[in-house]
Amino acid sequence: MAALNTDIRYIKGVGEARAKALAKLGVTDLRSLLSYFPRAYEDRRACKKITGLVPGEMSCVCAVVAGEAKLSRIRKGLDLTKVQLADTTGRLNVTFFNNRFAAQQLEYGREYIFYGAVSGDFIGYSMTNPVFEAPESQPVTTRRILPIYPLTAGLTNAALLRLVQQALAVCDPPEEILPAEVREKYGILPAERAYFAIHEPNYMAEAELANLLRKIDDRELRDEIDRAAGTVGRLREAEGYEAGCRCAEMTE
Repeated sequence: MAALNTDIRYIKGVGEARAKALAKLGVTDLRSLLSYFPRAYEDRRACKKITGLVPGEMSCVCAVVAGEAKLSRIRKGLDLTKVQLADTTGRLNVTFFNNRFAAQQLEYGREYIFYGAVSGDFIGYSMTNPVFEAPESQPVTTRRILPIYPLTAGLTNAALLRLVQQALAVCDPPEEILPAEVREKYGILPAERAYFAIHEPNYMAEAELANLLRKIDDRELRDEIDRAAGTVGRLREAEGYEAGCRCAEMTE
């Protein structure tokens, strides 16, 4: 295991240029990397049917590639690739700008999960430059709650997320901030679990509760803890109920 004060260049993929970019964010070692919390989260777990898409919303959709990709060169330096998708409810037009490689990864007749901004009207829906993954692949950009980090030039959200995941895998556990009796009383996660919940949450209320570590000096901490703990408790009960219902349906 690596100590929390280990230089950030210990992480694979961090050279001098990336280290300078991270330094602009105040990230110079593994401790500061793990303490660089997301500014928001995108819940990408639910997949919609094509007819259930809403223009203006970011959505996940599971669909089959219904036609070969068609490449058009609009002008020098601007390529446009169009692919049509389909599910049992309708069709979706997808456009990639200057991203022939992504479109070439889509196999005709194969199913993928796409995430992106929906546009269109009652005539038809479309997405531009969505991210996509095969259903059997490890969830990276779809089917998960994705942390969204504050960024700077030279860093993408995907790159920063990969660095954080590496740090979580190799770092010593962070020290506890609160006594065990306080954590137990207010339902606060232990520090090690909290950092995983912040960067890799399984559900939204878990991330909100874990984020209370950032507000440890806030005078309103107790009220926030009570509200967040209550939300997590209700969510866990609801998820347990839904899981029970699904199991009952499978046995019928």
